[in-house]
Amino acid sequence: MNYLTLEDIHRQLRLEPDFQEDDAILTIYGDSAEDFISQHLNRPLDDITAENGGELPRNIYNAMLMFVDYMYDNSGSGDVKEIPNSIWILLTPWKKYTIM
Repeated sequence: MNYLTLEDIHRQLRLEPDFQEDDAILTIYGDSAEDFISQHLNRPLDDITAENGGELPRNIYNAMLMFVDYMYDNSGSGDVKEIPNSIWILLTPWKKYTIM
C-alpha cells in the first residue's frame, strides 16, 4: 500500500489495534482499493497527489478506506451488496473523463 495504512484501516473497520490476524488480507484489500480507485479516476494517484501539493485529497483517501470496508464486509459472503454510492460521490470531483 502506498497511501493507506493498516492503522487507518483498523480504525475504519473498528478493529482493535493489536488485532493482527487479518492484516495480510487487509493489506491485499488496501492495495486493491488503491488500484481500483486509480483506475476508476482514469489517472494515477501519484499525479493527483502531485497536483494537490504532495497530499492525497481526503475524500479520495476516505473512499479507499470505505472500499476496503466494503471488501472486508463482503468477503466470503454469498449476499454481496452493491458498492456504496458514497464512494462514487467522494470520487466524482477527481475523475478524469476520456472521450473515445
